[in-house]
Amino acid sequence: MRYCLSTLLQVFLLSHPFPPPMRRISLSVVLLALLSCCSSLWATTPAVIERDTVWSGTVKISEKVTVKAGVTLTIQPGTRVEIASQRGIWSNGAIVALGKPSRPIVFTRADDADLWHQIMLENTTGRFSHCIFEYSKNGVHVHASEVTITDSLFRYNESGAKLCGEGREGGEKEKQGAEERGQGWVAITASRFEKNGFGLMPWHARGVVQDSVITGNKVGVLVRDQEFKDLAIRHNNIVQNSTYNLRMGDLNTGGGVDARQNWWGSTEPQATIYDERNEPGIGLVSFEPFAKEPFALATGQQ
Repeated sequence: MRYCLSTLLQVFLLSHPFPPPMRRISLSVVLLALLSCCSSLWATTPAVIERDTVWSGTVKISEKVTVKAGVTLTIQPGTRVEIASQRGIWSNGAIVALGKPSRPIVFTRADDADLWHQIMLENTTGRFSHCIFEYSKNGVHVHASEVTITDSLFRYNESGAKLCGEGREGGEKEKQGAEERGQGWVAITASRFEKNGFGLMPWHARGVVQDSVITGNKVGVLVRDQEFKDLAIRHNNIVQNSTYNLRMGDLNTGGGVDARQNWWGSTEPQATIYDERNEPGIGLVSFEPFAKEPFALATGQQ
């Protein structure tokens, strides 16, 4: 912005050779006008979105943004969303972020700030395509929502995506019985999870993760609690994650996960998986049959 102001002032002075007394007045007027213009270009988004809204260009988020129920936030291709440390988007309304291969939508930290928090979707719907999520705590965090993610890249996050089948009132639902739990559906396809702490973290999740690459993370998939076995992880390349390709978490109470028909980087997948064969009672990973060679997958953003 400093470069913009300097250049415009030079052009103005060259084209308007005022005498010295008038020049000082003219400079003040022009500077005020330019500052007003530039501040409007870089204005941050409102803290509460209460009506249908479209984002484009560069959007700067300096505080928590809440999308109200019944509202749709549409993010256009090529948009760059820069989010301050510990801030993010909490949505009870719909989010539609459909980028293009040559014009992805980027969710990233503001300047050199610490990690931003997350995009939380709760009891709503979301559609993400050709998006990049980077430098966040949780990337996309789904609670009891219908969400599709395709052709997208998750990198440099503590967790790429958290997938939870119950809303924040889950504790109360748990008291009401299992039939009240496991709401929502998540479909992740043709996406890439790379260089995160945890690539994916399901918790009572329902849905499917397929045709994706999960590599170079500390843990590829950490299954926190998957008691109801409603998540299928299949036809993916889950390889070269530094600790485990897939790990059952210690919150599991015996529930397993369906992870058949994946390529694990070798013909001995069990060596890259941590489950009740390592620690009794945390749940079993069903990985057989498994692919004997990598799938040729065309994930979205590389």
